[in-house]
Amino acid sequence: MSQKISDMLSCTRGLTLIGLLIAMVIGAFILTAMSRLFTGSVESFTAEEQLLDIRHTANTTIERLRNIFMEAGVDLPLDENVIYYDNGDIIVKVNRSGAYYQFAKDITTNEVVVDNGNAFAGENSVWKKNYGENPVSLSLSSVADNTLIFTAEHNFLLGDELYLYETHRYHYNENANKLTVSIDGNSPSLIASNINDISVEFYYDPTSKNVTEAWDSMRVCSLYVNVESPIKKKSGNPMEIEMNKIFYLRNKIPIGG
Repeated sequence: MSQKISDMLSCTRGLTLIGLLIAMVIGAFILTAMSRLFTGSVESFTAEEQLLDIRHTANTTIERLRNIFMEAGVDLPLDENVIYYDNGDIIVKVNRSGAYYQFAKDITTNEVVVDNGNAFAGENSVWKKNYGENPVSLSLSSVADNTLIFTAEHNFLLGDELYLYETHRYHYNENANKLTVSIDGNSPSLIASNINDISVEFYYDPTSKNVTEAWDSMRVCSLYVNVESPIKKKSGNPMEIEMNKIFYLRNKIPIGG
């Protein structure tokens, strides 16, 4: 009887040891699988995050350019080149303050009463535009209510215009993959980085239904941007996204070639 009990205990101890070894092996497989699953999840999350980042960069870049192109030409003379190219850069002129005045008669004065004096306030100069001539800068002494007071008298003719504008210079550095903007000659500020390629195209659409009686065609803008992620995929290639937007410009504006 005692021998049978001893044999049973011995058998039990052997089964427990084997079961422990089996459990350890199974546990190792489970830990390895969980580790791989976790690593894969982290890589997937990182890739998704990078995709969202470059998608946001592409969308923000296009919307930034779209908005400024839509502003170009507002409250500026129609014969003024408000979007043009200069050494590969895109120059855009915008009158964000809405400062604009057109003379209804000939006058020689250093004081001009306008409807929107506040729009001229805080600026140290205004631009005088004579039709068929280049605009000239006039020094503004102060603005009292709606009266512009210049530092000297000027001859203003019927049809002359007074206005303000900012000059935006958009520069794409293909070596650094960066898009910057400089306003009125100030230091450039960064718009977006990791820009792999960008293109802007303007053209006419004579078939547009938005044509007014004064316009024989609408100006169309096509924006394209390619953004790449700074983190490369396992293949060694960067993650890229392309985005394109085509829209009609809000104003009839002459665009220099």
